[in-house]
Amino acid sequence: RDPLRPGAFEPPTIEFPDLTATLYDGTLGGEARVTLADPPQYRVWLTASAVRLDDLARNLGLGTGAELRGLAQGRVLLESKPDPKTGLAVLTGSGQVDVPSGRMYNLPVLLPLLKLLKLQAPDQTAFEEAHATFELAGDRVTVTQLDLIGTAVSLGGSGELDV
Repeated sequence: RDPLRPGAFEPPTIEFPDLTATLYDGTLGGEARVTLADPPQYRVWLTASAVRLDDLARNLGLGTGAELRGLAQGRVLLESKPDPKTGLAVLTGSGQVDVPSGRMYNLPVLLPLLKLLKLQAPDQTAFEEAHATFELAGDRVTVTQLDLIGTAVSLGGSGELDV
């Protein structure tokens, strides 16, 4: 029942207050809520920690060329909201991914030379740290921050892409 509108009823809601799972030897947790309205609405909040990058890369089909090592953590909030113009459900959300200490490597020969110039032991490691923050709106992903940090080279930026 809707206490603000006598005789009206709220649509049924299903809640999952304590979701837990294992994700590539890490942990995944969060909560979800689904409202069976027209259109259905949902809100899912998930966090992941200690996710193994090598297992993730292998399962995404990145193969051995990607050479990712280390642990990642992240969070994501996804929800559907009715578009005021069309009434259709639109995906919105935000998230963050962090690799505080890892190895993302297998780059061209130039990288070891750059490391030698900085008086560091040459190896194929390009980046030891990565951070990304993003927002979702419909079929668009806006990367508000992307930082790839390495001892020889660091890159940063932002941008947009289609899903």
